[in-house]
Amino acid sequence: MTEVSNVTNTVLTTLDIGSGIDSAKLARDLTDAVQLPQQNKIQAQIDVIEAEMKAIDPNSFFDMHVMRGPAVVPEVEGKAEALARRLTGDNGTHTVAYGTDGGHFQAKGFSVVVCGPGSIEQAHQPDEFIELTEFQAGEAMLTRLLDSLQTA
Repeated sequence: MTEVSNVTNTVLTTLDIGSGIDSAKLARDLTDAVQLPQQNKIQAQIDVIEAEMKAIDPNSFFDMHVMRGPAVVPEVEGKAEALARRLTGDNGTHTVAYGTDGGHFQAKGFSVVVCGPGSIEQAHQPDEFIELTEFQAGEAMLTRLLDSLQTA
């Protein structure tokens, strides 16, 4: 995943306005590059389970529908990104190849940044966890957000 993220980061940070590249399509394609092998693995497991089900009842089936939303696309001078940078002190550019609800908000005109505690390497895995220090960092960021809203 890190390798894809680094490639995504390199490609997206070299794009500029007027490049003629559809960055939304690029983000979707890069997300597909990670998600499709995972979906194929899941489908192979479903096929095995469905065969076992049909051995018991030939009318049984397994139906899976993958819901996909719009990708979050890096914004030029995005307000949400600027706020996240002020709150975290992180001035790096980070892109990832997984889906969130953020794309739906962005499609409606909201500036979007996706952030949260922990590492995606541990998320949605057996025995997933978030280090206590990550919770503390998240709490500190939310405290800075509240402080900034009170002084605005």
